[in-house]
Amino acid sequence: MPSLSVIKAVTNLRFQDKFTVYRRVETVTNQGLSTTVSTAIPNIYGVVTQEPGNALTQGADSEYQEDIIGIISRFQFQGPTDLNPETKPDQILLADGNTYEVTNIQAFSRFGPGFCEITAGSIANLDKPG
Repeated sequence: MPSLSVIKAVTNLRFQDKFTVYRRVETVTNQGLSTTVSTAIPNIYGVVTQEPGNALTQGADSEYQEDIIGIISRFQFQGPTDLNPETKPDQILLADGNTYEVTNIQAFSRFGPGFCEITAGSIANLDKPG
């Protein structure tokens, strides 16, 4: 039986999307004031998929649809993991004009060393980083 090499599909640029990652770093001044600085990391590649859970949520006076994506990439994301779910997300993605916040990161070594799978939720109502 022939085997299917998924690694070739995941690393092929024809199947990958390009996005920008904004890594947020919080610093404290000598006066004790906290500031957050975003550093843009452009031209990151990964396979982006639509995740389940994009249901319409209705509130008392509004309704919205969550937008959750999954990305498989070799880029080393930072943020919450299954082992440390309390970690504050510190990365924002800008993909296809939409803004997402990294909500979960998992090692995805079945595709090879260095791969990870992230889940990111839309934060379209917030200001874009930069």
